Amino acid sequence: MSDPQPTTPAPQPTTTATAPKQPESINYGNVPFSEEMDKAKWQLPPAQIVGVGVAIVLIVGLIVGWIFRYQPVASGQVREVFAVETTDKSSVLCTVLVSVRNDFERPIFIKEMKGTLTTADGKSYDDTPASEVDFERYFQAFPDLRSHAVAAIKPETKIVPGQQAAGTLVFGFPVTKEQFDGRKNLQITIEPYDRRAIVISEKPQK
Repeated sequence: MSDPQPTTPAPQPTTTATAPKQPESINYGNVPFSEEMDKAKWQLPPAQIVGVGVAIVLIVGLIVGWIFRYQPVASGQVREVFAVETTDKSSVLCTVLVSVRNDFERPIFIKEMKGTLTTADGKSYDDTPASEVDFERYFQAFPDLRSHAVAAIKPETKIVPGQQAAGTLVFGFPVTKEQFDGRKNLQITIEPYDRRAIVISEKPQK
């Protein structure tokens, strides 16, 4: 009986462990400018979309501005101005007949008033109207004033929406009658409570 031939084991395939491939690092600081701008994520939206967006913003701004625009609460008119010179000819007393109409949706109440005289040479003089209790004293001293006066328009006067108040204001200004008659303007400022002042200008006829 023959000896069996020794068997040589078949060579086994060897496996070499390979490290997992690391993602390639990118140096973002050195990315070419052309490459950045070529990518879709760096592209601006189409000009039409930008234009539509700007137009919408402008339209909304106009609508908001229109809704919240300032609306005058009242309008007024200087109907008559008459002046007399004091005995020392250093100043004048004048009666001013004014009317004020409430154009607001709620009643307004007059808080205070002021008259501003601007002479031909550009100088301005301010005065607050005399109290109605002093009217009679002025009228006795200067009777011509009486015929150009009606009841006073006073602080705390209430003007309901759509209606008007009219009355006389008496002012004194330290100018001569000649300077007053040649005035550039006489302006009446009426300030309601919690509302913007109402400015009424009188342009004397030449």
